[in-house]
Amino acid sequence: MRESGGMNGLAATLAAEAGLRDGHAAGGLALVGIEGRASLAICIHPGLWAGKSLRGFALVQAAEQGWHLA
Repeated sequence: MRESGGMNGLAATLAAEAGLRDGHAAGGLALVGIEGRASLAICIHPGLWAGKSLRGFALVQAAEQGWHLA
């Protein structure tokens, strides 16, 4: 992960390899902050993402970079 530029770099590289487009859309992935850690989450609908937390899952209303299918 470090060689890829951390979580952000790794996620961007893998999204590009998978053919995902930049942006937010329902069903897409995004980088979010959960409990002070960078995490990948799935977009439930624009403005709401769900991702893994230390104790289960969390809903967040803000995301950094996002990717979705064309």
